Amino acid sequence: MLMLFLAGCSLQKFSLGGCITNEDCSRFGFGAICILDQADLSEEGFCQDLTPDSVPAGCESNPSDVFYNLASYDQATTVGAIVGDQDSAYAEGYSFGLGEIAEQAGDSFPIVEITCDDSELSSVMKFLLDDLTVKTLFVNTEAGEAEDIASEVGDAAVIFSPDIATADLLGNVDPNFTDSNPGAIWSGNDRYVAEAAAFLSVLDDFQADQTLLYVPTAENLDVSFARALEREDETIDILEWSGGSLDLGTPPDVLAFISTDVVNIAAFRDMLDSLDAPGFQGTLVLAHPGAWFDDWPSDMSYSVQGTTWPRIVEKRVEQSDFKPAYFEACTDESPEDLEHCYAAAMGYDFAWLNVFGLLGERMESDQGVSGFLRDHLVSDSSSSTTAHVIPLSNTAWANTLDHILNEDDTFTFVGWGSDLNFESETQNLLVSVTGWRVNNTGEVEAFSLDTE
Repeated sequence: MLMLFLAGCSLQKFSLGGCITNEDCSRFGFGAICILDQADLSEEGFCQDLTPDSVPAGCESNPSDVFYNLASYDQATTVGAIVGDQDSAYAEGYSFGLGEIAEQAGDSFPIVEITCDDSELSSVMKFLLDDLTVKTLFVNTEAGEAEDIASEVGDAAVIFSPDIATADLLGNVDPNFTDSNPGAIWSGNDRYVAEAAAFLSVLDDFQADQTLLYVPTAENLDVSFARALEREDETIDILEWSGGSLDLGTPPDVLAFISTDVVNIAAFRDMLDSLDAPGFQGTLVLAHPGAWFDDWPSDMSYSVQGTTWPRIVEKRVEQSDFKPAYFEACTDESPEDLEHCYAAAMGYDFAWLNVFGLLGERMESDQGVSGFLRDHLVSDSSSSTTAHVIPLSNTAWANTLDHILNEDDTFTFVGWGSDLNFESETQNLLVSVTGWRVNNTGEVEAFSLDTE
């Protein structure tokens, strides 16, 4: 073995056997890549360690010394992530989740996390897919970039994306995954699709003489709600609200506002309360961010209700012992903090989903990550009554490993954003939609919602 010393770290060039691909170098441990003669690619190359200089700008590792001390991580499982510059809550929760899992797993399943921004996608994709040959990729970028990433990844890695629907990642193509043809994408965005359908169903149920539905300007409207509105007939007037005061004329029976942004909800509510008499005296219907507010006055001239997912009404991220440093903000009263914490909780849940798939793939390699998840996670085609329920907590790793070693069939993870159950054909997260309303004391309470 030839040892060359560069910039204070060791570069190892291995002479035992040749290579054609980076996978051929996996026998030398994490970070060994195949160096080919670019003038004659038909010739075998040699395996060589990655150096810190070969890591693209915008990529970071956790632990931070990975590329200075490769030998210490030769048994580690590498997970990749590509994140954009939008709200980082999903990515922060995901990274926190990986750290907690690594702490629970210890030396039994060491984890190396490589997170890259999306500024130089070409070099980042080569680094993650070709050099590191990651098997899973967490994606939290704008939808258009995520679609490009998914297209380039293909089947080379399994993508986990808590905030972009599978169909969007596939270029608005409806997937049809099966157990014999599992998909390479697991998405959490189906909850927006479910809420959009339920929201419009609620409006229909009022059978009001006049319903006004306002949406923020198009660029701020969640794509799932936008698609639901495109399918809506003309019985509901759909209007844009750009932030100014409304002239309701004769106030409608039902006034609805669709936005997935807490700031938009707060602004619309403040605007409505500032209207001159007689003002609005009907029913205000809001999407899920409205459930975060707990300062509704008990003497409002109108009633308030909306649609959401059960976890938001429960505000579960505030409860139990799940209050490590990152989630301290979840105890604040600010709706913005609570919304941020909910997104972080979804990212945390998807970290478990990712590692669970990798753990299963290691133990049942013939299935692959997605094949293992489809076999062992409860879905719409399997019975939850026989599933082992594993709350994601500080004992989740031991419980998961115990059940896998005992070859138990199915699991359901009780996550902090949602239970991790997935629809078979799309591998989108399955969520129930519930109703919420403000009671006569100004408190938010949940109620059952029939969305059939």
